[in-house]
Amino acid sequence: MSDDLKLSRGVGVKILAVILITGIILGGTALYYGWYVPQREQQQQNVLSWFGLPTGNVNILCAGSLSKVLTKAAQQFEAKHPGITIFISAHGSLECINLLKQGMQCDIIFVSDFKVIKNNLYLVPLPSNPSINYADWWVDFVRNQIVIAYNPTTTVGQLITDTNWYTILTAGQGKWARANPDADPCGYRTLIALNISDTYYPDHSDEYPNYPLGGVLNYVTNPGCPNVVVAAKESDIMGPLQAGQYDAGFTYLSLAIQFGLPYIELPANVSLGDASPEYDDWYSLWSITTPAKTYWGSAIKYAASIPNTVKNVYWAIEFLRFMLSPEGQAILANGGQPPVNPPVAEGNIAKIPSQILSLCTY
Repeated sequence: MSDDLKLSRGVGVKILAVILITGIILGGTALYYGWYVPQREQQQQNVLSWFGLPTGNVNILCAGSLSKVLTKAAQQFEAKHPGITIFISAHGSLECINLLKQGMQCDIIFVSDFKVIKNNLYLVPLPSNPSINYADWWVDFVRNQIVIAYNPTTTVGQLITDTNWYTILTAGQGKWARANPDADPCGYRTLIALNISDTYYPDHSDEYPNYPLGGVLNYVTNPGCPNVVVAAKESDIMGPLQAGQYDAGFTYLSLAIQFGLPYIELPANVSLGDASPEYDDWYSLWSITTPAKTYWGSAIKYAASIPNTVKNVYWAIEFLRFMLSPEGQAILANGGQPPVNPPVAEGNIAKIPSQILSLCTY
């Protein structure tokens, strides 16, 4: 046999070996991702079921201002718990209550005002079973404050300061926005803050000159007000504001931070953002009345509860526990929402799951 033929056969064997090895690797990879990984994920879900831990969906109703932080938290939670999917439906907090009562599935409800749960779910019986309440407890878990966010690229955005925003607004300059007070707590909190403003700013005229004699509250609540838009919820303000369709808007500090917009902080007496007892007592002196009802001021406290309409109880408890944990609190803080640390449990303490109560004070 010639040396050339031997060399040719040797090369051919090597090429065949490479092809076979490559095929084995590719086949193994396909087998791993096509069969083993789905099987492993299914086994994880089966193990959960064997131990009586339900898999599936956790349905959340939440205030619009929590949408971004809860979405981020849900992604981290789902990564830790294969087989669990968190569905988040964001609305004004009062609309969340309406949707829950209309039968929308809700395993956890997060609202921007604890009074929304206290007044509308706590000790309120289910129509279908009066012996059961919509909710027996809630947890205060995060704070916020009212600010004026603005678009710095507009004419108004380039002029506005903490000592002239009220003159710019009442002079009809620019397009402003506020939330609907009868659908969203940010809406009635804005009006309460403006009610306080109409006393606080004139009393501090050396610091805040030229406050309008007619006040700001009457101006923005006038049905004929030419330059103030009433949005369904506070988060509906942010996109148009970011795009320059609005010049400025009354919103939460957290949303201004999350949308990367500059903002004007209101004095602590006005912003509803100081949770100390003396400020909370001050805020509680003020109210506003809409055609629907009267709303009273208080320091801003967001709250969460697992209503008695819950279906996925185990994972509802686990996700709420995650949100109250240091990891969840870090997500809230990074979103511009200072957590209540430790969270405060309220209502019927005896009915709060021990996994939640252990993280709270009461």
